[in-house]
Amino acid sequence: MLWLSFGPEVAWGQARDPESLNLLVPPGMAPEPSFAPGTGLVKASNDYRVGKHLGLGVLMGSAGFVSGTLTGLLIGMGVDSQCDVSGCPGSPTSLIPTGLGAAIGTSIPIYFAGRMSGGEGGYGLTLLGASLGALPSALLTLSDDSTLHSVGIIGLVVMPFVGSFLGYGLSQSLEGTGAWPPTTPVLPGAQVTPVFGMSKKGAVVGGLMGQF
Repeated sequence: MLWLSFGPEVAWGQARDPESLNLLVPPGMAPEPSFAPGTGLVKASNDYRVGKHLGLGVLMGSAGFVSGTLTGLLIGMGVDSQCDVSGCPGSPTSLIPTGLGAAIGTSIPIYFAGRMSGGEGGYGLTLLGASLGALPSALLTLSDDSTLHSVGIIGLVVMPFVGSFLGYGLSQSLEGTGAWPPTTPVLPGAQVTPVFGMSKKGAVVGGLMGQF
C-alpha cells in the first residue's frame, strides 16, 4: 500500500503500518493481493506472414494491375481531347488516369492479400504508396528521351507493386504501435481507492489503497 500524507508525520510515498492510522477504508477492498506473477500478459499479434503476403500480393495484384491500367487508359483517352480514332499521342490528361488506374488496381488486391496473410495494415497508405509509384512513372513515359521513356514504362509496371507493399508495411507498423512493447503487464482485478483518516498524533492523512 502507498500512503500519501498531508501532515509532517508521513512523507510522500512512505510505507506506513496501516494499524497505526485511523483510516476510513471503503468496503469491498480485500486485504490480500490477488495477482499472481506471470499472468495477465497481453502479447502483440505475430500472425502476419510476409512471405504469404508477397506471393498472394504479386499474384492477385497482377490481375488488378492489368484491369486497373486498362480501365484508366480508356478513361484517359475519353477525356483527352488529343485522342481520336487515329490514335492517342499521350498527354498528362490521359496518363494521369492511367497511373491512377494502375495504382488502384494494384493496391486493392495487395491490401486484401495482406489481410488474408494475417496483417492489420490500412488501405490508405497502401493506395498512397501505389500512387506515388505509378503516377511519376506514367508521366515519365512522356519524355522524348528513349531511356527515360523506357524507365517510365518499367516503373509503371513495377512501382505500383513496390509502393503498395511499402505502404502496407508502413501502415502495419503504425497499427502495431499500440501493442508495443510486445508484452505489457496487466493486473487483473486491480483496484485503487482514496482513503482519509487521522494518525495517532492527530495529523490528517490521505492516500491511495490498492489491491493488485
